Amino acid sequence: MFRRSQEPRVDIFFATSTWVRVPEIREPHKCTELVWADPTQLPDDTLDFLGQARAEARDGHAFREYGFTPISL
Repeated sequence: MFRRSQEPRVDIFFATSTWVRVPEIREPHKCTELVWADPTQLPDDTLDFLGQARAEARDGHAFREYGFTPISL
């Protein structure tokens, strides 16, 4: 996902069917909590673009722009 923030960002999402380690917060200055959540019922404080990214991936879209105003040519 190419996302507009305070500056442009690129977010990359992965899916896995198995996991052997405990996830950990590696940027504690950016978040306070890491939880496993049902992707159809994300917590209220989830960043707004994550639900959109999940929906796009579910629908088979590999790339998405988010937060930019479309321009007409």
